[in-house]
Amino acid sequence: MTIKDVALKINELALNYRMSNFQKLRKELKNAKKLASNNIFEPKSIFEHENYAFHYGGRKEIQYNIAFEGDTEIFRYGIAFSLETSQSLPNIYFLEPKIKRFNNYLENNPETFFDSYFWYYKEGKRSNTQPARTIDQSLIKNRTFIFIGRYFKKSIEELSPEDYEKTLTYFDELLDVYKYVESGSGEIVDKKEFRFVPGNNEGKSYRNSKYQKCESQVDLIHQDMKNKIFQQLTKIYGKENVATEQSIGSDKRVDLIVKNNGSYIFYELKTSVAIRICIREALSQLLEYSYWPDDNRAEKLIITSHNPITIEAQKYLKKLREEFHLPVFYQFYDLEKNILEDRLY
Repeated sequence: MTIKDVALKINELALNYRMSNFQKLRKELKNAKKLASNNIFEPKSIFEHENYAFHYGGRKEIQYNIAFEGDTEIFRYGIAFSLETSQSLPNIYFLEPKIKRFNNYLENNPETFFDSYFWYYKEGKRSNTQPARTIDQSLIKNRTFIFIGRYFKKSIEELSPEDYEKTLTYFDELLDVYKYVESGSGEIVDKKEFRFVPGNNEGKSYRNSKYQKCESQVDLIHQDMKNKIFQQLTKIYGKENVATEQSIGSDKRVDLIVKNNGSYIFYELKTSVAIRICIREALSQLLEYSYWPDDNRAEKLIITSHNPITIEAQKYLKKLREEFHLPVFYQFYDLEKNILEDRLY
């Protein structure tokens, strides 16, 4: 078997996946008059001597890429940017806005790249394998190949039907990435247009995560806390001034927001087993929700959990307020009474 056999097998099996319409999607995005191909891979985009292939038409795009790497018997599959000039491609800088769009997508949809990896070849030298991440400006140079995806430690002969299924399933998951990157050009501005919309968005929590495939008991506790706190705060501030799962743009949502005399109070709810963990998890989110990239949306940032306050936590929050002028507070939620205590720490 060769990389060509693998690519043709993927073409064959793609009929049962979203990838079966990939070239039609490309035609629509490019406003092309005719379909370039019916297949993901074509002989012109398969390089047997070098053991790699990319999707037909992908030289100037974020490309679906498969390969067997060197003598390590690693089969990679995912997406890539090939930053290498040629006679037909005298410069690579038209890919820079696409890389910025990719970075923007990854930052706002990190769950898409759960269990994915990142590595690159720069002037022929391979980097270490790292968890998936955004692409540095320093890598946008000629003779650089950047890969984001997954791999099997297997030779060509060892690939199983399940491996092909995993490859195509992952390709399907990356279709939204491809569509986002190739649907526009230019630098993306991560602008969060915050518009307060009151109401309770009931249902499962919007915590962006593929670590939990189904609704767990923790999710249910989190959701129940949110519903009860919403009901409690609407009695104090009025229904028109309280919102749950409030979007602040770029797919980010605050657990709960209160509008108070023209200002806003952001609540982040946590259910971890210790108050220190809850504060650690919530603090970074609240700071981003309020200040990223250069804003000041909330007058108070409140961390809420079922863990009683400790002396150490009180000292820590007081230090953050007094020395760093961060409006961060803690408010205890009593699970037995199902109420949010009035006191802020």
